Amino acid sequence: MIFYTYEQLKDKLNDDNKIKIINDDFAIHSFKIYGYFDLVNNYKSDVKQVQENQELTIDDLLAIREIDNDLQSLIFKYLIQIENTFKSHLSYLMGQEFGVNKADYTNPDNYETKISSERVFSKIEEKDHIDFTRDPAKHYLDKYSDIPPWVFLKHIPLGDTKNIYKELKNDHKNYIVNEMVPFLKSVSENDKLQCFKEHMDFIHEFRNTIAHGGRLLNYKTVTKVQPKNYTNLFSKTVIPINKIYKYERRIYQLLLSIILLINDSYLRGKFIAEVESLYKFFTQSRGNHFSDIFLEVSGLPNDFIYKLKQSVRDLSTTS
Repeated sequence: MIFYTYEQLKDKLNDDNKIKIINDDFAIHSFKIYGYFDLVNNYKSDVKQVQENQELTIDDLLAIREIDNDLQSLIFKYLIQIENTFKSHLSYLMGQEFGVNKADYTNPDNYETKISSERVFSKIEEKDHIDFTRDPAKHYLDKYSDIPPWVFLKHIPLGDTKNIYKELKNDHKNYIVNEMVPFLKSVSENDKLQCFKEHMDFIHEFRNTIAHGGRLLNYKTVTKVQPKNYTNLFSKTVIPINKIYKYERRIYQLLLSIILLINDSYLRGKFIAEVESLYKFFTQSRGNHFSDIFLEVSGLPNDFIYKLKQSVRDLSTTS
């Protein structure tokens, strides 16, 4: 490995990556703000095809980095909303079916497999970053000497929440899935539970990469959602059979998963409107040149906004 100074990185950007630099000081300032790796290496392989037809500048890379950051903030907000809704349904079920006292809703007899459910709750208690001595749990401990499930889940990460859900008996899982994704009510129980699990695992991986400062536009997950768990819900207009693998593990599937998992028509419409507004802001200020780069890097279909709106119409006909 070799250490490069800012001056050397500037030359490398121009000479090796064929990115035009108009102002040297501005280029170095950009490296300091965003980091050369995040600004260049994250996107350089995706912009090569665009470079065959048009010259790219460091301004173009900055615009891609900025829309990536802005989209991450927007999408993260809705991923947290899905997480909160998931926890809300799970805590309601735990309180109603098992009881509001910790000894009741952590009782392994309430779950499908006693040994593995014991292990799940034990691991939660062993984690240093989960602190039930702080609010809001502290308030309930001080006042009631116990922690209800809706507060317990507030303190634990999404991964641990999913692990608790996985230990539920199928009829309890069914309740949560029917509340979260009513569009799946007509699907067989096994297919429904598998579909929900895959979509939750998929958005969870994106949530983590965003939370840890990764990229979004050209990120590809390890987690896969079976094609049928999109094609059975959305029309060919939204996700053509011959394009399904092009979108696999990428941002377009993430947008569809979010639309599927947000069980609120207002929030769903607001989500699409915010994505559209952000995209329009960048394309109107930077023109078709930017749009070509954005679509190449993200792999999104040219008419992705129309397709997202159509996906909502598709779901309304299946509910």
